Amino acid sequence: MKAKFFLCAALVVLTGTFCSINQLCALDYHSLLAAYQANDIQLQQLEIRLEQAELSVKKLNLQNELTYTASSGRSSVSAGTDGFSISVSPSATVSLADERNTTVSVNAPFSFSANDNTSTFRVNGLGASFSMDIISSSNDQKSLSLQKAERSVLEAERNIAARKMTLENSFLSQLKTIFTDKKNVYDANSSLEDSRISLESLKAKGYSETSASYRTQSLSYKSAEHKLEKAKRTLQDDLQLFSAKCGMTFSEDFDLTIPDEKLLSFSDFAQESYKSIESSAWTNYINSLERGISSDLSVSVNGGYSFSGSTGSNGSGSHTPDAGISVSYKGITATAGLSLPMTFSDRADPKINPTISLSFSYSPKTEKNNALTKEQNQLVEESELLSIQEAVASYREALVSYDTQKETLEWELSRCEEEVSLYESLAADYESWFNQGLVSQSDRRRALSNYENAVASQRLAKINVLSYNISVRSQFVE
Repeated sequence: MKAKFFLCAALVVLTGTFCSINQLCALDYHSLLAAYQANDIQLQQLEIRLEQAELSVKKLNLQNELTYTASSGRSSVSAGTDGFSISVSPSATVSLADERNTTVSVNAPFSFSANDNTSTFRVNGLGASFSMDIISSSNDQKSLSLQKAERSVLEAERNIAARKMTLENSFLSQLKTIFTDKKNVYDANSSLEDSRISLESLKAKGYSETSASYRTQSLSYKSAEHKLEKAKRTLQDDLQLFSAKCGMTFSEDFDLTIPDEKLLSFSDFAQESYKSIESSAWTNYINSLERGISSDLSVSVNGGYSFSGSTGSNGSGSHTPDAGISVSYKGITATAGLSLPMTFSDRADPKINPTISLSFSYSPKTEKNNALTKEQNQLVEESELLSIQEAVASYREALVSYDTQKETLEWELSRCEEEVSLYESLAADYESWFNQGLVSQSDRRRALSNYENAVASQRLAKINVLSYNISVRSQFVE
């Protein structure tokens, strides 16, 4: 610890631009990343799209719930010198989308009138009706629509996660650029100091300022100055760009503790969750459901009852119950209906006039279209299965590639760790020897420079690990 403390002090004194080795001025990685992501417009747009997708699911669920409407209809009251009248037309409808598209409707328009001599109550078309699908693909279609909507929500969530990973990768890329810039500043500062020591050494040896050796070294010193200025300017430019992305200001002392992460293995994730495999499998699944929804046969029934009549001295009216059925199969449509209108009157016996209605239609084109559609669906399904096979092949290729990358990174991390340990010990020894007058300032600086370069390389290797892990995670879905 004592050796590390002396190294810290030496680096701060020698460079004047870096935080201590203990990173006392270091920022929090995750907080800075959150600030970087928070300013991304595309991420905000994706979050809005997620909310829209969630609302679409809610609307679909609402459509499948019990729906009812009630209306008072048009109501009127009139009065005159010979009497008054009241008319009302209430109605109600109940729909059960989940129960075979069942719909029940009732309406009851009636009127009442009175004068000095008589009063009359009249029902102007009291009616009730219902309709229901016996065999239909409507419920399957609704289930399919709901699954697609829920998938849209899932994909919106995945798009947000993918965007965050993309932003973190960009964040790491900019960090890598900044830390490389800082290393370049340190190297340029070290070169400038070495050049200054060489120039002072020539002066101490009695070389005149007009001598060739002195002038050559003087030009070398000027060149080192320009190199340092250029490195600092590059660092400032990159820090300004990074500051704008994060919504805060950073100075040349900027530093950040890079988290230590264990390298992920591609094989840690299930093959089925590989993005292209999961997407191809979903496409085949949902399209298979859609293709499996049979629309060849449909059967629906309907029925109703209506009444019209009046009371009074000449009361009369009619009752009309009716029912019907409709069947469709491969271009053939047949309907049948039965109506039993019954009239009554105070002055005559009731009469019943049953009515049967039939209709039939045939469209050969529909059957031919269905046959062609079936052939098309078979080809589409074959293509979907091939897409799944292609995705599996892609997964296997990626597995080999990422395993190779992992091995390279493991070697790089191990090498960096060994070099940091080695150069830290050596720099501590040179610091001690310099204090004892056994080595020169130049030797001491070189040892410190080697150690700082090893630390910088280790930090860049850690960034590479984070980028690699992000890349691995981005290949899979949760």
